[in-house]
Amino acid sequence: MSELNSDELADVLFISMEGQQNFKINGFDIRDDVMLPVFVEDKSKFSPEQLTPDNIMTGMIKVITAEPDNQHIDYYRDFIYHVDPNIEGRLSSVAYEAEKNNHFIEAFDMFKTLIALNPDSIDTNLNLAVSYDEYSQHLAENGQDTESDKYSELAYEMFKVVEEFEEKNESAYFYLGRFYLLRENYDKAVEYFKEFVRISKDEERIEEVKKLFMDIENLGIEDEDYDMGMSLIQSEKYTDAIEFLSKYIAKFPQSWSGYYMRAIAKRNNTDYKAALDDLSKAAEFNIDSSDIYNEMGLDYMNLADYSKSELYFGKALRYNPDDASIMSNLAVMNYRKGDIAAAVKYCQVILEIYPDDLKAKDMLKTLESEQ
Repeated sequence: MSELNSDELADVLFISMEGQQNFKINGFDIRDDVMLPVFVEDKSKFSPEQLTPDNIMTGMIKVITAEPDNQHIDYYRDFIYHVDPNIEGRLSSVAYEAEKNNHFIEAFDMFKTLIALNPDSIDTNLNLAVSYDEYSQHLAENGQDTESDKYSELAYEMFKVVEEFEEKNESAYFYLGRFYLLRENYDKAVEYFKEFVRISKDEERIEEVKKLFMDIENLGIEDEDYDMGMSLIQSEKYTDAIEFLSKYIAKFPQSWSGYYMRAIAKRNNTDYKAALDDLSKAAEFNIDSSDIYNEMGLDYMNLADYSKSELYFGKALRYNPDDASIMSNLAVMNYRKGDIAAAVKYCQVILEIYPDDLKAKDMLKTLESEQ
């Protein structure tokens, strides 16, 4: 009998089964070459009567959760599903009930346990993502912005896991759409909502999504301060635009587009460092936006920090590899730092993709004359 020195496994004893051949628990063959993890509340008072199927199953679940790469994990899973074939349904019910009563941490633990048991379940991964997201919103409503941001990031990471599943169900499409809509990533929101409408038979939820489509189409004209800020940028009245966009951000502090547009106004006012602060904030709420990273590249270029400028233009291209404007900015940036050959290369790449791009043709002609 032994125990692991781990806080997560502090209440688990590992009992040797050596010599216990043909030993069965609930009809399951127990291996004599693997120590049996057993959950015990008080190790000093352990007795053979505590060697129950439930205590062994709980001990195994604790090991699987704490050590997802444990070499005996398949054996543990076989035992758990043999003893309790409905364990996923049972733990899910506990998690849903905890979430309904705002006991989010308890729900997280249940969903993490379920993922440890069955990491290939899209539903369980989605449930944890949605739970993190709802807790983030719950915290934000109660003014706990720092904690809210933390769980928003955890939600983002879990939704990324869900996105990696090749076969998605209608729940995945719906909640992915909702997640990106709340973060104003409208392209992705529309993409997932369209797939949801295509495969779903839930008429009530389809109507809900169709209303969201209408909201997306009307975005940008619903808030007067945002609309005024956009108009002032188009009129090149950047200082006034900053004032109205600041009012908008005060009302919608998680609006990535508010920070992004204010950054554009600040860049046009040559306040590049302040623009970068706004862009960093925008990226917190829309981490996949090539537009944000392209703007960062422009600001660093204007500050003559060419290494960072190239870094962010490159990041923008990773999200949007065929964007001619990003490649054009890279050409300008290389020209400014004196690398005309690299600038020429980017113009040539643009023209390979878009042979009729007049801006790239004119820039290439100018660069070749300087060479």
